[in-house]
Amino acid sequence: MAYEIGARITEITGSEVRVTVPGHMQRGGEPCAYDRVLSTRLGATAAKMIADGNSAIWPR
Repeated sequence: MAYEIGARITEITGSEVRVTVPGHMQRGGEPCAYDRVLSTRLGATAAKMIADGNSAIWPR
């Protein structure tokens, strides 16, 4: 899905988009509890915004 969204952003903006899977990035060290909670909250909020129709990039 991330690659489809990236392609759509490129199509709309004409700018190059690079998809990054957060689990594959390294910040140095193991993720702590704060990192896991923050990423869960960000993902949940993004999913809710899309479900509510608040996405100009990926229309329902």
